[in-house]
Amino acid sequence: MQLLNMQQFFNISIALVLLCGSCQAQALGWFSRSCRWSEIPASIAPIAAIVFEKIAEVDNSAILKEALNASQENKKKYLIAESITADYGMVRYFLFAEARLFYYAAEAKDGVRYPAAWQEAKRYPGSNWTARTLPTELTADTRLQIFYANRQLLYSARSGSPQIIEKAGWSIPDAPQFRVLGTHSYYDPSAGALVNLGQSTATDCNFSQWGVETLGQYR
Repeated sequence: MQLLNMQQFFNISIALVLLCGSCQAQALGWFSRSCRWSEIPASIAPIAAIVFEKIAEVDNSAILKEALNASQENKKKYLIAESITADYGMVRYFLFAEARLFYYAAEAKDGVRYPAAWQEAKRYPGSNWTARTLPTELTADTRLQIFYANRQLLYSARSGSPQIIEKAGWSIPDAPQFRVLGTHSYYDPSAGALVNLGQSTATDCNFSQWGVETLGQYR
């Protein structure tokens, strides 16, 4: 991995399958993802698992094996919830992202059942102020070329599970709808300016076709 941080752009990161083949040469992007493993096409799930294993911050081989071998119904339990701020083309800024996971479900308290509403399940730690790149061993793997067609150079900051994928605590019959709300900003060292890019939200995998990201917003 190539490290870049606040003095040397350290803290290398996960740029992931989140690249946009149609973005401008230099553009900022910010988006979120709330994706069940069951939503990933079976034909490319094994390739996705390779990517997720290589870019995770911790060993996630066991949970990836679980997700791959689970029944189609149980695959719904495995989630990819994240928010990402990206800089395309060249390193210009220190990027920041923070993700919050919500679920939509009715609640019963003291014998009273309340109407369904969005409720916060967890808040992921914000990313460090960083600009991370894909590890070279990932881009060199020919099995993963589906992810790199028509790609431009990407730097990113990510907030989400260090394992990339996690198992939800709800039972399948009561599995609620999930939503991720992301907060995004960047620091421009040349101008000494901190810029708030706003928020992004997602209730699905947030891609129109595998490997080509549909950005929530970019400029």
